[in-house]
Amino acid sequence: MKSSSFNPIARALILSAFAIGFTAAACSSGSAGSQGAEGAECYPNDTCNANLVCQAGTCVRAQGAEGAECYPNDTCNENLVCKAGTCVRADGAGGATSSGTGGAGTSSSTTGTGGSGGSGGATTGSTSSSSSGSSSSGSPPVNQPPVILTFGTNVTSLTQGQQVTFSAVVTDPDGIDDVIGGTLLDGGSATYGAFGSSAQEGAYQMILSWDQIHQVSPINFAQGATATRTFKAQFFDQAAHTAEQTVNLTLTCNGNAACSGKCVNLMTDKQNCGTCGHVCTGGSCSQGKCPSLSACLPKSNLTTCQNYCASQGMTCAGTCTNPYGSTLVGGITFGNTTCTQYSGTATCSVSIGTAQSSRCCCAQ
Repeated sequence: MKSSSFNPIARALILSAFAIGFTAAACSSGSAGSQGAEGAECYPNDTCNANLVCQAGTCVRAQGAEGAECYPNDTCNENLVCKAGTCVRADGAGGATSSGTGGAGTSSSTTGTGGSGGSGGATTGSTSSSSSGSSSSGSPPVNQPPVILTFGTNVTSLTQGQQVTFSAVVTDPDGIDDVIGGTLLDGGSATYGAFGSSAQEGAYQMILSWDQIHQVSPINFAQGATATRTFKAQFFDQAAHTAEQTVNLTLTCNGNAACSGKCVNLMTDKQNCGTCGHVCTGGSCSQGKCPSLSACLPKSNLTTCQNYCASQGMTCAGTCTNPYGSTLVGGITFGNTTCTQYSGTATCSVSIGTAQSSRCCCAQ
């Protein structure tokens, strides 16, 4: 009878102890299951779930991941943007999913808890144990080339004695500090020099004169013509990426020609008569032609210098230098037949039939 009354009490004590032991075992199992999650201890091989890294034995968010700090260049992983130093979703959507990696290096498998969700809620990822276990953290985005926002000049045409200012505004997806600088080229490979930076961040300028442009690429064009030059701006970043843009500039001499970078009138310029480099040695340039005095002409051959020059397929210029004076003449008359006894000058249309001999000013 004593044994019968004691047994219920003993049974209750045994059941109570068993329940306590079961609860402790369950708690221990739950603690192990939280390994690798954010804020929990790392896996035994110092790894964590996706987008988490192990620091001082605790799993924390990796740089560039949602909710973590941005990369040093103010960027984040794909589909995330950097705001106030923290990576957030660009479209406001929630719930990044992640899968854990690593275990204790045994053949057993464990289940880790994925990243916390936003509007999509939390998701659960599977983790398989591996003896090598690696952490899954985001990598910085690939460096992007600079971008030329604007490039132009303060004038559309230029003539001798003037200057032109080239201005560019440049930015870079990786931050303006990633831009090293830029150069100005002639549309090919010849370089005018490096752009100078201005007070405004990302703004660059260069000033060139007509003569400086000629030094890089000679300026030559015909009477009444112009020349169009293409200038290219090229900017570089620290990763050796480049950005280019071009602008055209008209070079003009306002109706005259350009000979070796100088604006000249080919109709009257003695050094460039008719064409660049054609020098008049016997007088001035007239209508693009160099006049010269003819050989000594007997009286019988002359009526006017105009008629004589025409008979030779030339024109009477009336601009030859008189060797016996300082005036420009159409012809010279002499008192003897050998053109040695100077008597006077004549215009192209005046009759010189009374002179014993003459010389006429004809132009090719």
